[in-house]
Amino acid sequence: MTKRAVAVLTMCLLLFALVGCGNSDKEVMPQEQQEQQEQTMEDFPFVQLGNTEGVYTPLEEDHPEVVAVKEFMGQLLNVTDNFDYQTATVVDWYPFMSPVSLKLEWEEHAIGDAVDVLKSAKMVSRLVTYNVPRIVFNNDFTQADIDVSYTTDVLEGDEEILAGVDISLGKTSYDVSLALVKVNEKWRLE
Repeated sequence: MTKRAVAVLTMCLLLFALVGCGNSDKEVMPQEQQEQQEQTMEDFPFVQLGNTEGVYTPLEEDHPEVVAVKEFMGQLLNVTDNFDYQTATVVDWYPFMSPVSLKLEWEEHAIGDAVDVLKSAKMVSRLVTYNVPRIVFNNDFTQADIDVSYTTDVLEGDEEILAGVDISLGKTSYDVSLALVKVNEKWRLE
């Protein structure tokens, strides 16, 4: 009877092993990995790209590079959108620009020309609010593509001149995408 009991027990174990373990073709992974695999890079507001296409690492809002980019944008918008025609100069922008964008500005004077137009319109504006909802860093945190949403309140200015550069009095919200580059461990406009 012991041989028979051993045989039945062995048969039950074999049957359990074949049937009870589920589908052997399905890869088993922890729940967190399954959820991340089902999501795409666009599902995360802050990501770091990997060395291979399609590979990325989601980042938390308190990640040091995310914090640094948000602080940079706050400082930049504080200068550019708290505009007073009596005190503003193109030089105010220079600390926020990379060497490449500075060289381009010196050659083409695009920002300088824009500042001159706003000064001639006697514009005064204030930054109301801003948000950086999306940042995509390269794999070594030396470049970042960011989306910025902000609202500016133009308090005064010559409406005719401002209309020529698509600005009107009152509050206006903007959504822009910018490229940043790290220069000497600081973020700058590309």
